[in-house]
Amino acid sequence: MPTNAQHIETHWGLQVLELEPFGPVFKVTATDGIYCFKRGKHGRGRLGFDHHAIECLAEKGFHDTPRFCHTLDGAPWAEIEEEPWVLTPWTGRTLDVGSRGEWLQAAAQLGRFHHASHGMEMPDDVKRVAFSGKWLARFAERNEELHASLAAFTSPRNGFEAEVVQMADELRGLAAYATVMLQHSAYEQMVQDIENSATLVHGNVKAENFTVDESGRVCLIDFDSFRLDVWVQDVSDFLSNALAAHGWSQEFACELFEAYHAKRPLRPQEAPVLIALLAYPYRAVKVIHKYHHEGRSLEKTLRKWQRTLHDLNSQKVFVKEWASWLEKRVQ
Repeated sequence: MPTNAQHIETHWGLQVLELEPFGPVFKVTATDGIYCFKRGKHGRGRLGFDHHAIECLAEKGFHDTPRFCHTLDGAPWAEIEEEPWVLTPWTGRTLDVGSRGEWLQAAAQLGRFHHASHGMEMPDDVKRVAFSGKWLARFAERNEELHASLAAFTSPRNGFEAEVVQMADELRGLAAYATVMLQHSAYEQMVQDIENSATLVHGNVKAENFTVDESGRVCLIDFDSFRLDVWVQDVSDFLSNALAAHGWSQEFACELFEAYHAKRPLRPQEAPVLIALLAYPYRAVKVIHKYHHEGRSLEKTLRKWQRTLHDLNSQKVFVKEWASWLEKRVQ
């Protein structure tokens, strides 16, 4: 059976010097450069959407999400053992989560990404991958799961369940606050607007999906979660990950926002949606869900829970104070 190196040489005409696993992908060192080789795990229709989106971004001047390297036959991916595989340029090391400077560069890059995606045309022959405004339903589902878990813990069997019961009112309150804010926001209208003017989001914004090359250039990688959705979903994920790594600093949050806002100005109607997404106690609800509904062990649950509690306390103080600043900033 041919090796991956042989497949790369056959389909892309590259002379492979070294091929090494790198997380879920392969790092390919060839005579003319370094590449990323990965399986298109969501199928050909999804890959067609991703390829179209990246090409649209490039046409609008955004070249910092790596484009697909076309095969010798001119195709954007190769069929290898009945599965699609993609080759893209390698773009450097993962962002340093402890570096404020790199997070700020990433914030600006996310703003450029969103700005370039505005009004992306979707031809009939390209599968439309959209989130379809599911956050209201997601919040409702999570709230139901949370209430079911809290009801099941009324007679606690261990310290974790006892702590959850003690925090029940607070968790319900945080979830209800975020849900009501989202319900009364312009979220549904923003989702409808995407039908007329598409807006692309990354869908999985975190430190691991930003890379930094030797010159300091930041790239936004990993197209597997690309979809048409409201931009503030990405902004919420970005801020949550960056601020969790930096103690939910109000000052840093303002700096990150300004770096993003300078490239893609946030509209006033987006601010309540962003706050609602930031306010929901995702991590705490997720830990409870994994334990109660999916049978995660008590030992692992307790490890996750202690980190989550510390983060939750910082998060709720941050959201309360930062919401006022944001509202005034985007008026």
